[in-house]
Amino acid sequence: MIRPSVLLTLCLSLLLACPALAASITPVGQDRYFREIWFDGEVPDTVVEAQDFAPFVVTNRHDSSIGATLLQADLAASGKAPDIFSQANQTSQYLVDFDLDDDAPYQLSGEIFNYTNVSAGADGGGFVRLQSYDDMTMLFSDLVIYHAVGDNDAPYESFDTSGILPAGRYRMWARAIGEGVDHSVNGPSTGSGSLNFEFSIVPEPGAAVLGGIGLLMLAFWRRR
Repeated sequence: MIRPSVLLTLCLSLLLACPALAASITPVGQDRYFREIWFDGEVPDTVVEAQDFAPFVVTNRHDSSIGATLLQADLAASGKAPDIFSQANQTSQYLVDFDLDDDAPYQLSGEIFNYTNVSAGADGGGFVRLQSYDDMTMLFSDLVIYHAVGDNDAPYESFDTSGILPAGRYRMWARAIGEGVDHSVNGPSTGSGSLNFEFSIVPEPGAAVLGGIGLLMLAFWRRR
């Protein structure tokens, strides 16, 4: 007869020996970039785009990656007018289309910030969205965008959501923006936004583990 303590030990051994299994993320398309545009015609524009699906880093502006069970990004953008009657903006974007090969629990969490200084014409903030690819149905959306006409106390928002994602194709989209202008009369303005997020597929116990535990329990009850 198998003692309960022995059965428990065998079950725990199976759980430790067999790694948890998870549905897998397969990227099929992307538009990850950092862009800085000047409207005075004197400063050259800057555009840096991610290559393949490798980690993408632009110092202090964009840091993102694509994994088999994790999509993550830390984005920032800030626009400040360099001189009178000029305008500048930055955009940092993470857009990844991916296939999910099986139904899976997921978790999406992060933070969004924005800031604008005292002046008209500044914009800052960002958004995070999870969408179905086929019909672009919004599964989750959070947005913090501010157009300043005066002081702003740097609005901030955190988010944390979870659920079951059916197998299929999806779009993970996040963007930070910052824009500033100088109207001469009002002086220069600065707009900035930043955000971070993690989208993860939650591992589940493998079928082999669950099956092994079931067989051990059956053997235990037969021997009683």
